[in-house]
Amino acid sequence: MKKLLFNLLIYTACSILVISCKKDEDMLISSQGAKPSFTSSVSQLTLVQSDADKDAVTFTWTATDFGNSSIAYRYILQLDKKGNNFAKPAEFEISESVLSKKMTVAEFNEAVVSKLQVTPGATADVEARVKAVALKLGGGNSSEFVLSDVKTINAKTYEIKINYRSLWIPGAYQGWSPDKAMTIPSVKDDGKYAGYIYFSTASMFKFASKPNWDGPNYGDGGAGLLSASGGDLNLPQAGYHWLTADLNAMTWSAEKRSWGLLGSATPTSWDSDTDMIYDPATNTLKLTLNLTVGKIKFRLNDDWGFNYGDGDDSNAPDGVVDKGGKDIDVAVAGNYTVTLDFNDPVKFKYTLKKN
Repeated sequence: MKKLLFNLLIYTACSILVISCKKDEDMLISSQGAKPSFTSSVSQLTLVQSDADKDAVTFTWTATDFGNSSIAYRYILQLDKKGNNFAKPAEFEISESVLSKKMTVAEFNEAVVSKLQVTPGATADVEARVKAVALKLGGGNSSEFVLSDVKTINAKTYEIKINYRSLWIPGAYQGWSPDKAMTIPSVKDDGKYAGYIYFSTASMFKFASKPNWDGPNYGDGGAGLLSASGGDLNLPQAGYHWLTADLNAMTWSAEKRSWGLLGSATPTSWDSDTDMIYDPATNTLKLTLNLTVGKIKFRLNDDWGFNYGDGDDSNAPDGVVDKGGKDIDVAVAGNYTVTLDFNDPVKFKYTLKKN
């Protein structure tokens, strides 16, 4: 019993000591820091990819402190779309002695497009501020911080072109020239390739790993298989094809696909598609027709299981087709050129241009 009481007293004493230490630590970082004065070198930006390495904006701020010279702290530059209240900002950590952050065109565009999810090519109001954060004695950020005022930059973004690892598709349909052949990408860089290829005629072809014949080059391994030493692959039909190659399983496939336009704004309403036509100059599908005020959608292979609109209940229309998305509005009647663009393997885009 005495031993039990002794252990209990020791436990209680240790608990009090830990709590006391915790309170002391809190006291060290409890002083309100001085609010940094924050400035931005610009209030408006038009970002252009050809200027990627040039300076876009410089943020500067004054030093802060937390009322105690023993407290270390760091600064965090935060960016977010206006109206988000910095709920999920893009953040850039900066050391205590540095009182500025210079961002290149590429860096700022990457933050806005990739981290803030602004549609490439769109214009957005981007809010910026600096957050001064006190550090714990044992390391890491504490819960004590102070915020600067917010500056707003109206920024027009540009689309980031990603050079995916790809396979070239040389064949009889284009003169067996790998350097001039179209490609299909591996978006995840996982050995699986897929993309749209237009074959102007029924054709023999191969998958080439380079824009030349230096190889490895992949041909027919029989029964849907690929072989690095196989003969030419055979595509028996001309047209627009969804082509795949899996270099892990050494398999391939080709599916002929037809995209069509339909809707209350079209001459055929919702009853049937009007097939879109391949444009070799732009590697897109196009259709010129008269549209009335109403709605349109795109459909694959005349199948309602593969209907595409733009946006849904949680996402506004953005010029990118979404499977099962909302009907697309045609607000003004007239003659239009409608385009479907699959050149970006991640975002399939469309445009409606009034002629």
